[in-house]
Amino acid sequence: MLAAYPRVLSVQSDVYVLLKSDTPVFFREQYTVLFTPCEIFRNEKSATQGEVISGFEVFHTTNKPLSLAARRVDAFSVSISLNCPSEQEYILRVMEEQEGTAYVIASACVYALQPDLQNLYAYKGDFHTHSHCSDGADTPVSMAVAGRRKGFDFMALTDHGKFDPSRQLQALFHPMPDLAYQLYTGEEIHMPWHQAHILNIGGQYSINQLFLENEKLFLEQVKALADTCPVPPNVDEYEYLAALWAFEQIRRAGGMSVFCHPYWRRSSGYELCASLTDALLESRAFDALELISGYGKRETDSNMLQLARYAELPEKPAVVGVSDAHAASPDETPAGEYLFGAFYTIVLAKSSGFGDIASAIRSRHSVAVEHQQNEQRHIYGPHRIAKYCMFLAREFFPEHDRLALQEAAAMDRFIQNIPSAGLAIQFEQLYASAFSW
Repeated sequence: MLAAYPRVLSVQSDVYVLLKSDTPVFFREQYTVLFTPCEIFRNEKSATQGEVISGFEVFHTTNKPLSLAARRVDAFSVSISLNCPSEQEYILRVMEEQEGTAYVIASACVYALQPDLQNLYAYKGDFHTHSHCSDGADTPVSMAVAGRRKGFDFMALTDHGKFDPSRQLQALFHPMPDLAYQLYTGEEIHMPWHQAHILNIGGQYSINQLFLENEKLFLEQVKALADTCPVPPNVDEYEYLAALWAFEQIRRAGGMSVFCHPYWRRSSGYELCASLTDALLESRAFDALELISGYGKRETDSNMLQLARYAELPEKPAVVGVSDAHAASPDETPAGEYLFGAFYTIVLAKSSGFGDIASAIRSRHSVAVEHQQNEQRHIYGPHRIAKYCMFLAREFFPEHDRLALQEAAAMDRFIQNIPSAGLAIQFEQLYASAFSW
């Protein structure tokens, strides 16, 4: 196996790339590398071959590889100078000539980005999880460690109507030195007489507590919104305005609001009425939409409807993918089947700190991922971001996840009062080696 360091580059910049093999395959001083774009440049003169089919001339276009010289570093690696002219993926095939015939002995891939996505790194995590503090099967600690074990860089515990469990979870791991894993505050908001489910992620205080402590003030504030927020026809006034109130309160608390599973179907029908769903989607008052939610394999219709509705929205909202997991393992409860670790969000951000993650999501630098057990991975969201994240899922995250697994083991030791440190320095080194900025 051949890996490139760095593997994410800046367009139109000269970058030295180290191609490192896990076996000693490089013995000669000089090698040839075929540098091939996965897409055709606008100004590239590509090889074409025409043929006539039923009277029409058809041209098959192929990408011309550029032959570059690579320098041997040692038996495991060679180096090469690259300049990528456009944003896309490139394939590097190391060729060795034997008795007049050239053979591919190893290949790797890199990705070049335009300036607006440079200086951003790739992180993944889950914004919607539950513990036994509400209706989940496991402790908050078990959920957190399981999330890191699954390769997450961040996780929010969002128990139904409860904010304190997420804050207590943060406090528990705060003393652990050099922990790279980020645990955000969170809660799932359930307002009285209200259908919609809304997440408060990263807020400084509980939104549920606001209406529980003073229902009269809550109702007065909701009613007052009618003066400035026209209610669409055929929409329940209270439910619409209360949702807008929640989105605004989350912003005031410094959090990120997420509109949850709008097409969740239960035995009695859809959880949310269609007119309210449409009105909230068109309001754009929330920060992010659960584009992919953690439904079991028997509930895929809900995600299909969410994707179809997203596709026809004239202005696309920011998106996240979440598990809504109620267990750390699929064996512990039927509600946890294939969920935790199978649905998540990839974010392109400056760091995994909450402020940078929330800002990146609001800038639409995120995608929703579904990767159920024994199934192909599916990535949904803006085309440009999704294409790049497909590369990252294949070329970067496997190495990343192996390191995350080691930190999860350190977290396990820490909660058993065994002195343990996180792997923040190792993660810094990993990102520095994979990204060229």
